[in-house]
Amino acid sequence: MMTDAHTHILAKGDASVALLCLSAARLRGLSDNPSQALQLLTTELGVAQPARCLLGSGLHPFDVGEAPEKDWLEALLALPELRFVGEIGLHRPSSHPWARQMEWLDIQLSAAQQLHKPVVLHCVHAAAEILACRRKYPSIPAWMIHGFRGKPQQARQWTAQGFYLSFGPRFNSESLKACPPDRLLLETDAETPGRMPEISAV
Repeated sequence: MMTDAHTHILAKGDASVALLCLSAARLRGLSDNPSQALQLLTTELGVAQPARCLLGSGLHPFDVGEAPEKDWLEALLALPELRFVGEIGLHRPSSHPWARQMEWLDIQLSAAQQLHKPVVLHCVHAAAEILACRRKYPSIPAWMIHGFRGKPQQARQWTAQGFYLSFGPRFNSESLKACPPDRLLLETDAETPGRMPEISAV
């Protein structure tokens, strides 16, 4: 059984297991009730076999401009159906203010620590800040950097701090070699039906 460590859709007929990241901003647009919003979106995505996937949600740094109410987001992340918090993180080149990205990341990491849920992270030119967060929230059970494309020395830095690294269709082959096998994951990061790569190809 293969595992897709990060995707936004499920391929029909695919026998793999997946970590399915659902957009908190999209969920907020579906209902005032977080549980109902989750049910609506999973139905829309065709998640008919919940045993095949682990569900997670979070506010992506690209979505902080349309952030839901803090209480609503915290209620969403606390749903037992959601097994992890993500995709969340920081994207320095983004047009969204850095302070706002940091604010929402902190809110979600605080919730993840309180709920004892792992986190799936988007990190672009923000390694120092994410590493500082790792020290601030030591009780979060697992941290994963998704879509890792950094250099081998960066891979060694992350894994030395206990992070998992997930490699997608585009990656640095030397970094993959530098990643300890017990910290290495693979992903499709698929978003569009019909154009998603299979995890076996990755």
